Amino acid sequence: MLYDLIIIGSGAAGLSAGIYAQRFNLKTLIIGKNFGGYTLTAGKIENYPGFLSIDGLELMQKMKEQAEVLGAEIKEEEVKEIKKENDIFKINDHKARMIIIATGTYRKKLGLKNQDIPGVHYCMTCEGPLYKNQKIAVVGGGNAAIKSAALGEQYAEAVYILVRSDRLRADPVNIAKLKKAEILYNSEVKEIIGKEKLEKLVLNNARELVVDGLFVEIGASPNIIPGLGLDLDLSGRIKVNSKMETSVKGVYAAGDVCDLFGSFNQDLTAAAMGAVAANSVYQELSTKPV
Repeated sequence: MLYDLIIIGSGAAGLSAGIYAQRFNLKTLIIGKNFGGYTLTAGKIENYPGFLSIDGLELMQKMKEQAEVLGAEIKEEEVKEIKKENDIFKINDHKARMIIIATGTYRKKLGLKNQDIPGVHYCMTCEGPLYKNQKIAVVGGGNAAIKSAALGEQYAEAVYILVRSDRLRADPVNIAKLKKAEILYNSEVKEIIGKEKLEKLVLNNARELVVDGLFVEIGASPNIIPGLGLDLDLSGRIKVNSKMETSVKGVYAAGDVCDLFGSFNQDLTAAAMGAVAANSVYQELSTKPV
């Protein structure tokens, strides 16, 4: 079967693109290995228009339902390579005239020994409840880290925020939600100590911090699928123009995987980029012979 459009990624950007593609009556397939993407770990979202507060999972479920009701086909698959032959794109066993890459990002790790032992996590929403009345540390000074710490306060006895610099980069509205967390500035994790599980952390100032859990929130890197040789920026994100076109004809990108808004990564901007990408695909296909 030849699709008009295959969207790779089922987060905010991919699902939004699917919704708009169906409104344009494009035969659309959405492929995603991890439904919901980064938003699934966001916890409460309070800055998405139309909702005073909504859980990240619920928001993604609503987007998925809307795409499916409109007629989009959604499959859970991992895409390891994209091929282009005679202006047709081949993704796994599927073929399409156009594609939108909305693969998002993956969590950065500390690059230390023991960074994957039990007790080291990358999602407070997922594992935070395991640490009721225990001590945890959160690494990072941005919005993700502060939101993670604020959520962790609901479970843990003590929360330490380890910030590499001398200030927080998070928005004031998120910082204001902190109630009992202790912020340790100019602090960097140098060692993760533990055999069967996390026992303690060694910081750059030689201080040892005994905690039961460590949550790493130091940003993310783009998920780039090989095969097309797309132009990337210095941070490794896909270069796009205002139409979400990439350097390869017929390939569009949307969401956190591309560089349109720099480091300002929001569900709102991802959804907007997905909508623009779908519109661009429709405009392009409407000028091409079937």
